[in-house]
Amino acid sequence: MGLKEVMEELGMDYEGVLNRFGGSSALAERILRKFPNDPSFAGLQEAVKTENVDGMLTYAHTLKGVAGNLGFERLYEACQNMVACLRADDLAGAGKAYALVETEYRRTLDGISKL
Repeated sequence: MGLKEVMEELGMDYEGVLNRFGGSSALAERILRKFPNDPSFAGLQEAVKTENVDGMLTYAHTLKGVAGNLGFERLYEACQNMVACLRADDLAGAGKAYALVETEYRRTLDGISKL
């Protein structure tokens, strides 16, 4: 599956992402392929597991930034919701938001694996 098809499947703005990478689809693909190595989600998982609220906020915020910069809009929005819940001290809402973050993260990895 090609870059454009994968990005469309993930609900990404193909042209917008290409513009971020100077119009180079090769560069965009190379960077997207590195996303699974980013430690933010693993850190978020551990923080959730250990109920470390400060860690959850840090890692959810970091993952939000990475997702936003790479154009993973659905993952970005899920992370943004989790960050908002954590900042509002809504731990129940953050837990629900985390479930969506995890779903979107896995969906994103699945899409990248098709490149």
